[in-house]
Amino acid sequence: MSCVIGIEKDGYIYFGADSCATSCYEQRTRLDEKIFIVGDYLIGYTGSPAVGQCIRDYWKPPKNIKEVSNSIKTILIENNLKCQENTEDGNYNETSFIFSKDGKIYEIMSDFQVSEYVDKYYSIGSGRFFSLGSLYETEDKDPIERIIRALKCSEYFTPGVRRPFHIYINDCKYGNRYSKKEIIR
Repeated sequence: MSCVIGIEKDGYIYFGADSCATSCYEQRTRLDEKIFIVGDYLIGYTGSPAVGQCIRDYWKPPKNIKEVSNSIKTILIENNLKCQENTEDGNYNETSFIFSKDGKIYEIMSDFQVSEYVDKYYSIGSGRFFSLGSLYETEDKDPIERIIRALKCSEYFTPGVRRPFHIYINDCKYGNRYSKKEIIR
């Protein structure tokens, strides 16, 4: 199912994600990324690729953070997509998001609740428990190193996490300037 990580640090936002897609019967490496930019928002998702593609390609982001959850719900309903569903192959699929705007990270869970945490790091997907443990233990390290270590830990313990890893950096101090790194180690 994946692992997507977000870290807030000193006016920068860092997102990292794996490239795995799974079903009950297979594991594949996707070319389209689980992290993307829409307007002023940096977004990462786990779960249904169709939901992620819908948000990436059709969502019109609101100016007000408080309207994000409802606007995502609306675009998914318009495109007949769900964030929680039983699939034809007997699996249960949940889609969750992390997004950042104005130097803060938020999580939107599959029931559309929006969360902001005291810890300035986030993780969603099947690898989240392992990556959160890694992020906790590496708080004194560089954010990119922390993301790489957390994704490697999730990859080791979770069958639904796989390389290559992608990292996006948003410099929030001087407007939204984005850069991307691909880590294939």
